Amino acid sequence: MLGALIALALAGGPDEKGLYFGAPGGTVTVPELALADGPVTVEFRFKTLEKLKGTFRVVSQAGRFHVALGASGKVDFGLIGDIPKTVSARAAWKDGKWTHVACVWDGAEAAIYVDGKKAAGEKIEGFGKLATSKAPLVIGHAADPKIKSKDFFEGFLSDVAVWNAAVSTPATLSGKEPNLAGFWALRGKADGLSPSLERAGWCRTSWWFDEKPDRPYLHLFGYDAGLAGATRAILVDNESKGDVGVLWQDKTDVKVTWVDPGLGEPRTSTLKSLPGAALVCGAADAKGNVYYLMVESTAGDRVKASMFLAAADGKPLKEVPVDTTQGGWNIYNYGGRWVGSMTIAKDSGCLIIPRTMHMGGDGLRHQGAIAVTFPPDLSKFQNHGQTSGHSFGNLLTQTRQGEFLGLDLGDNYPRGVHLHRISNGARTSRVLYTYKTAHGTSARNGSPPYPEISGNGKSYFKWSNDNGTYTELGGVAEGKMSYSVIFATDRSPEGKVLDNSRIGIANEPRDVAMLRVIKNFEKAPGGSEVSDAIMAGPVPGAKPETGGFFDFGGRWQAQRVTGVLWLTNYPSGEAAHAPQLFPRKDGTITVLWEKTGGTDAGLHALTVEESGKKLGEVMRLAPTTLARETLPIRVGDRLFTLTKDGLAFIND
Repeated sequence: MLGALIALALAGGPDEKGLYFGAPGGTVTVPELALADGPVTVEFRFKTLEKLKGTFRVVSQAGRFHVALGASGKVDFGLIGDIPKTVSARAAWKDGKWTHVACVWDGAEAAIYVDGKKAAGEKIEGFGKLATSKAPLVIGHAADPKIKSKDFFEGFLSDVAVWNAAVSTPATLSGKEPNLAGFWALRGKADGLSPSLERAGWCRTSWWFDEKPDRPYLHLFGYDAGLAGATRAILVDNESKGDVGVLWQDKTDVKVTWVDPGLGEPRTSTLKSLPGAALVCGAADAKGNVYYLMVESTAGDRVKASMFLAAADGKPLKEVPVDTTQGGWNIYNYGGRWVGSMTIAKDSGCLIIPRTMHMGGDGLRHQGAIAVTFPPDLSKFQNHGQTSGHSFGNLLTQTRQGEFLGLDLGDNYPRGVHLHRISNGARTSRVLYTYKTAHGTSARNGSPPYPEISGNGKSYFKWSNDNGTYTELGGVAEGKMSYSVIFATDRSPEGKVLDNSRIGIANEPRDVAMLRVIKNFEKAPGGSEVSDAIMAGPVPGAKPETGGFFDFGGRWQAQRVTGVLWLTNYPSGEAAHAPQLFPRKDGTITVLWEKTGGTDAGLHALTVEESGKKLGEVMRLAPTTLARETLPIRVGDRLFTLTKDGLAFIND
């Protein structure tokens, strides 16, 4: 079920956790603060993720004091007595590094300490006593309703303490120390959180800038979009407003939920739908208009299907019935674990959908996927034919030139991971990678035994009708020189991929793999014997692997694997699943996947360059379940994706 607030975490100790305040008006409000007459200290730990674009009050009590952080490492300590006074320091903290600040008024001097060192101090004549106030203590920058600024404090706060004493040395607090007026660790559920922090405030992160300055940092957050009961969810965006959205279906309706750039309250609209139908795929254009395909969840010769177009606010704009007959989209049935994919460019849209087809001349109903393009007004559809037989996964994206680029996971012939370019009314396709095959365990039409893979009590014959791909798609990203393709796939402990004897073996390793594909890949030879010419360059230490399988008719089908960059190397009993790739602004790619088995099971991440060079080591994150076959969407400086718990995002 989708909808729960998720907190995604990197491995680390308790001192590495804090509350993320990266949303306008994100605050924690404490109704009462008991301060005595006399000295006062305000201290906290903070970490900024980028250079601040203004000055932000991060701990304050109206009418009494405030502490503000500003550009160029500025710290302001404001006090109100008989005369108001503000002391400032230039601390020049480092973005991405936890820093401790203590602001102290001892009755005569106002001072600012940064990481235990005095950064500013000023004797104040005629100040008198610190003013009293019944206003609440506010942690975080309260948005001014009179100012329509989208700027906010992009960072974390934790270990906020207010003392009835002058304290300048950082220490680990229990909350029970003498003279401590209040302590808020901000490492768990807290009272007084604003709605924006309730939905997107928690994150654990690592001190990489301190320990490994050459290592790229990663902050991964969860956001509760309120998608309780969703059975299918698709990530969309509204470029014109900077909103991220989810197109989703529950047991009764199709809906779209939008979230603004400030991560405020989600807005949900119910869309027009086809009764008794499944949401197959969908996407949004630059204005947030939503396109989606629905197909009846039944089998038969007259299956109903429709393409819908709705405005961002849910208003129906158009519905076009789809021709599901054998001469049209050839849909006899849609269901199971199949997932379609769609994307919308400036002047057209494209989709790839798997389906069971009507009975063919051989008396069988085959399964396969087709690619279809259409204009924005849905006035016509162009069928580009089958992308692969027995399609068990697909993903669609766009190149910088607005061409459609699709990945398809094909079980049938040619057997492998297919890359498609759909442009100017034409489709070109190539197999990039291929995998092992399960063969028959009984003779068929006199097929001979297959002794090369038989043994250990198992007998195989020289024919196959395998409905497994042993591979999960991650995605494709366009770089300066190549396309980077990510997937997770089986290989033996010895590193072999095309080993047909390793079918049904328990605890088979599965690793994350990367291919660097030339941009004009259609000029390379086709087929399941993947050519070196399709790869953007040699892979150090990697050797091509050859093999093959006997097809349904007993004919030998040759295979070749080449150019694979293995990002992991797991032993038996450990495996990578549900990979996703996040293209970063600096040209690097962060790959996320779920790891099963071993002592470090859970969510993992690794950042690589376009060349495949690993930047740092694999990072372990908190357990969560990624939504399979989801391509993250960039909205401003954030990369959003889906988990089975809701939305998640990375700050870039």
